[in-house]
Formats: sequence, C-alpha cells, structure tokens
Amino acid sequence: MGLGSLTTADTLRTSTQHSLRLASERGLKTIAFRRWGRELRDFPMKDCAEIMLQQAAEHLRNGSSLETIYFVLFDEQAAGIFERTWKRLQAHL
Repeated sequence: MGLGSLTTADTLRTSTQHSLRLASERGLKTIAFRRWGRELRDFPMKDCAEIMLQQAAEHLRNGSSLETIYFVLFDEQAAGIFERTWKRLQAHL
C-alpha cells in the first residue's frame, strides 16, 4: 500500500516510527528510507525531512540496534533540504 493522497504528517510520522521499530526488533544495524516521490507530491519536502529526521534521532536516542540510517534522495534539491534540516535539528539536540 502506497502513502497516496492520504499522507499527512501523522501518517508519515507513524510509518517512520513503525519501520524503525521493526528494524530494531529484528536486530538490524542499518536501514534505508527513500523520500517518496509521486506518493508525496503534495506533501512539502521540508516537512517530510523534519518528520523523518526527528523520528530517526528520537529512535536512536532511545536505544536501538540500528547504527546507520540512510535517507535515499533522488535530486540535489531534496538532499539540500534534508542536510539543512539535519544541521538545524542537531543544533537543538
């Protein structure tokens, strides 16, 4: 099931939390997320970055088997948004 037009901040937050929890429960060391394309066409990239990166930081802060979380992005604009968001979040951690 894709995220489709029903994507909200809450559904993105919940799906990110769920994926991180499952990875940790399975003892995985690494997980990769892609920034959805068509499925999130109406969802702001900045909000997507904020939600996914916050959830990743919170998950790691609470203890996890995960050592590395990758965010696979398909263009420089998306990468720039995720990088700037991560730097801003790090300043507040």
